[in-house]
Amino acid sequence: MAQDVMNADYNGHTTPRGRSNGLWNNPAHPCPWNRIRDEGIGISFWDDFTTGADVAYMYDVTNATAGTFAIIDDAIGVADADSASSSNEQGVNVQRCHADGIGETYKPAAGKHIWFEGRLSVGDIGTDTAPEFFFGIATIDTSVIASGVNTTDNHIGFETTTGAEEVSVYGEKATARSTAASATSLVYPHTLIDFDTTPTTAWVKFGFYVNGVTSVKFFVNGIHIVAEDLATANIPIVEMVPTLVCQSNGTVDPIVHLDWWAAAQLTQVSP
Repeated sequence: MAQDVMNADYNGHTTPRGRSNGLWNNPAHPCPWNRIRDEGIGISFWDDFTTGADVAYMYDVTNATAGTFAIIDDAIGVADADSASSSNEQGVNVQRCHADGIGETYKPAAGKHIWFEGRLSVGDIGTDTAPEFFFGIATIDTSVIASGVNTTDNHIGFETTTGAEEVSVYGEKATARSTAASATSLVYPHTLIDFDTTPTTAWVKFGFYVNGVTSVKFFVNGIHIVAEDLATANIPIVEMVPTLVCQSNGTVDPIVHLDWWAAAQLTQVSP
């Protein structure tokens, strides 16, 4: 499968801890992060879970019977989305908005590009026991995944709901959902690895770039997964928020370890 020529990080590495150069500093779509923050030409969000702030004040956390989201005792700053159950579809639903369900901020629009990425790993999984998982942006919903499907009508992100470790990418615009490409062409951008078994290689960075309302490029560890690009028909045009779901598929009680996540969008139309 073809990849971007800039595949992304310093000295040829694709998995340093920080934001991926291939996504955020790509010459084709560089994110003006400092100008967004300093000059107010956009909005930005960054959480590396090192401030000690109570996540209850920053996130809308709901669960299906079980599940928690909390900062753990880790030197680099990590928050765990813990399904806390091995019962099917029980777990936690995390969204970066007010607990009252307000604060949707990221809305694709012409010239107002969006960058999104996070670094995570998954624990307590094995063959065909991956979590029901979503990571991306979605409309506010206290049960993003229910009955084995993503129930939000508008979302962009990485997802698996079958228990398989292979993560696919999707976009949905008002119920018009994209279809993953053929599995024979390396369609899946990443296979989840059990953190408890291989903690060094289990970390992965999932991200994407939304080019207005024209296209979406998905990135894994800063590498553009070309075969997974989305077109206009599957790009939502409503406000959404950063979203993480970790639920059990009925076999084990998986945990998503989230090192950090970040998002930015231009609010002034880019030239």
